[in-house]
Amino acid sequence: MALLGSSVPNSDPAVANAISYILNSDPSDSTYLRSLAVMALTANGKKTPDILNRVQLDVEWLIQAQGNDTYNILSFGGWNHFNCPELATAFTTQHAILAL
Repeated sequence: MALLGSSVPNSDPAVANAISYILNSDPSDSTYLRSLAVMALTANGKKTPDILNRVQLDVEWLIQAQGNDTYNILSFGGWNHFNCPELATAFTTQHAILAL
C-alpha cells in the first residue's frame, strides 16, 4: 500500500506480484489479513472481476465476523484477530474499520 500511495504504478513488478499473491492465496480466517487484503486490493485502483470478487468475499467475511452479542461488552461491535466472538481488540477492530 505504501508503494501505491507513492508514485509507483500498478504495473510495477513489486505491486503486480503482491496483488497476484493476494488473489492466488486462500482467504485466511484472520480479520487482520482479510482487512489488509481489502485495503491493498482497493488501493490498487484496478477493478478486474478477480479483484472485485475477492474484495466482496473478504468484506462479507468481515461483516459476518463483527461481534454482535449485545450482552457482551467485550466484543459487541468489534473484531478479534481470528473471528473469536468473545473478545474484540482495538488493534484488530481498527483494521476492519479501515478496510470497510
